[in-house]
Amino acid sequence: MVAFWIYLLKSSFCLTLLYGFYKLFFASTTRFSLNRWVLVGGMLTCLLLPFVSLELEHEPLVQSPFRLMQEWEQPVEVIPAPAAGMAETVRPETGHWEWLVIWMVVYLSGCTFVLLQWVAGYLRLFRWINRQEYKECNGLRWVLYDIPVRSFSWGTYIVMSRQEYEASSPVCLHEEMHCRYGHCYDNLLIQLILIFHWWNPLVWKLKHELSGVHEYQADEGVLDQGIDAKIYQLLLVRKAVGSRLYSMACGFTHSSLKKRISMMSKKRNTKWVRLRVLLAVPLAAGVVYAFAKPEVKETSSEKAYVLELYCNQRNHFLFGPENPVSKKELVDWETMTDKVRKQLTDAFAELYSKQKKEMFPIVVRIVADRNAKMGAITTAKQKLMKAYDEARQELSKTYPQELVDKCLTSRFYYASPKAYADVPAGVADKSVPLPGYGIQFWVDNRLAGELKDFSLDELSSKIMQLREENKAENFAVSLKIPSDASEGVVYDIKQVLRKGYMLKLNLTNDF
Repeated sequence: MVAFWIYLLKSSFCLTLLYGFYKLFFASTTRFSLNRWVLVGGMLTCLLLPFVSLELEHEPLVQSPFRLMQEWEQPVEVIPAPAAGMAETVRPETGHWEWLVIWMVVYLSGCTFVLLQWVAGYLRLFRWINRQEYKECNGLRWVLYDIPVRSFSWGTYIVMSRQEYEASSPVCLHEEMHCRYGHCYDNLLIQLILIFHWWNPLVWKLKHELSGVHEYQADEGVLDQGIDAKIYQLLLVRKAVGSRLYSMACGFTHSSLKKRISMMSKKRNTKWVRLRVLLAVPLAAGVVYAFAKPEVKETSSEKAYVLELYCNQRNHFLFGPENPVSKKELVDWETMTDKVRKQLTDAFAELYSKQKKEMFPIVVRIVADRNAKMGAITTAKQKLMKAYDEARQELSKTYPQELVDKCLTSRFYYASPKAYADVPAGVADKSVPLPGYGIQFWVDNRLAGELKDFSLDELSSKIMQLREENKAENFAVSLKIPSDASEGVVYDIKQVLRKGYMLKLNLTNDF
């Protein structure tokens, strides 16, 4: 369901851009056939663009909300307890699902209302068509009524009064043009789109623009048959009383009468206006870029088999091969050790069948969202170590102990926290204190200074001060972090320490 919401938002975003593009470059032109295909082709393109896949090293800003929506699919949030015992609790998170259900009910109610409205309209339309016998002429079926009726057409059917038909009124030509151009199929497309995009007012505007183009094109077709423009325009004025019969049909209506007359009097644009379509290419490319998915590419040792454990900002874990083509599996706290152990043993068996003499280590690469909690990562690391131990014990019964120890000594490393929209910092303001964080500096095993609730700027200044006061390079650091510390903040602190040329970093949960 979340995937559908994401598609819906992306396609609606594209349709909104299409409306702006059309109004800016084509709405005032008189190449009506071109305008029609810009609208129809643009709508079809907007429905397909969200499926175009592109991977970038960093996630575009537009993609971030969609990535957050994808994480809603995870039904459970893991809340690590404070460091003492590292026990964990599991709490179902229902808040966002309640909102999602409300949105879904409202959305589906709107879809149902619009659908039923269209269905009722089509039933009335076909009742008018089937109520009377038709007369075939020029490949069209004319349904003629002896009573006054507002003319309309659908497919190859034209409904109108017998009096106008026998008088060879320009209305006949107008409706015939609608049929010849197949305008009803355009209407069907936009109506299907509106069933799902009823909540977007600009999509309704697109429907209005398309209806206008249909009328301009039919008017142009009538005038091309030799009908005098002034006589035809007077007919439009006389018919400008009443309302349109059915919005799903094409009819001889007074819709935008002033603009229709203006378009008939306007000088026809040159063929060079068609080149404006080329402006859609960079627009479509920009949309594809905006919807691109991130692929964080980081090199690892060539002589290592890499598995990846990813923790998102909701502290849910995915585990599997580092290869982005392979789908990672959702793991929970209860099954994490067993699933990791199985992946380790399967990886060893795969390596042994291919390499045998040139076996190399199987390592786990830990990737976390910048907002993931350090407590969750610490607990997961303990489970990884346990999985390594169980995998070694299991494999030692079948494979040489030396190879098992070589490949399955606990090895994992941290990758940089996953950043979105090219935002590198977890700490927005380096001058703001970080509550709950503390740091002690040691020089030659003696306490040389400490900071509590420090900012990154204070940390940088303290490091520079200590390096000037102490020429010895045997520095050590003890870092205290709160139980709800995020990966991004800790990573930024470590970056400051690295820039200060600290040679040793001991990361603990307390002094």
